[in-house]
Amino acid sequence: MPLFRRGDHGTGSPARAAPSEPLPPPSSVPPVAPPPQGVSGQVPALPPAAAGMAPPPVTSFASASVVPSSSPPIARFPATEGDLACRARGCLNHNGVLCHYVDRRGRRCDTAWCPNHWATVGGIVYCRRHAGTIAAIGYFDHPSGMPDVDNRAPSLVNWVARDLDAFVAATLVQSATQGETFVREPVVSTHADRSGGRRYERGWKLVDHTGLRLVVAVFVSDDEETTIRVRVGSGVIAEGVPPWIERHRRGIEVTEETDRSQRGLFYAFFQKHIVAAVRANRAIDQSLQQR
Repeated sequence: MPLFRRGDHGTGSPARAAPSEPLPPPSSVPPVAPPPQGVSGQVPALPPAAAGMAPPPVTSFASASVVPSSSPPIARFPATEGDLACRARGCLNHNGVLCHYVDRRGRRCDTAWCPNHWATVGGIVYCRRHAGTIAAIGYFDHPSGMPDVDNRAPSLVNWVARDLDAFVAATLVQSATQGETFVREPVVSTHADRSGGRRYERGWKLVDHTGLRLVVAVFVSDDEETTIRVRVGSGVIAEGVPPWIERHRRGIEVTEETDRSQRGLFYAFFQKHIVAAVRANRAIDQSLQQR
């Protein structure tokens, strides 16, 4: 394998390898002895053991101890047909299976759902709420474990971020200056709060060759898991409880038209404050560059 000098990046000339020891001249290499007479094509027999020396013991492969190699556990596809009552309102099916969500404390979701009302992520059955959690934060890289079974924060962040995505992306791209690139975070990330808790966040960024220039992020903290907060730069600029969660708390039913109207007001509130904060941050950047 050729070696490359630092800075070649695979396109320069390969570095010259250190010379190996010289080979002996052909005359100094002993010739290979011809096979014994009468055993052409066969391996010659080993010489008898020297006097006073016993031949080495023969170990049977069957009796030899074999050290098992460490291998990961085999994943088993879970059942998709059960005999439990479905938890969906008004559903009379009794072929439900338990949600497979297990949190960082080892607690499992105890709800059962039929094929008409469950949700799947990666071929695994979950209730719709925990499917949203898995979809939000992904499968892997969670050394502290999955969020608590009753924590709605990750799925709420992902839901709101999805609905704000097009607006925030357009706002940042329009405000970008030469050399800046727009980056969208694909999943919800977990961060440690100063209070010792955790917050779940998803954001959008402008970056350049020097690093981060501006960030807009939606997040929810563990201790207030129904409150959406938005930060632009390092400061929180707006917060609020989504109207559909507030209605659920109070047991209020509304029409689809009312639901759409309330959701529209909720998102318009955040959009207004995001635009104002992005413009303010951009103005500060320009004033610093002009000094």
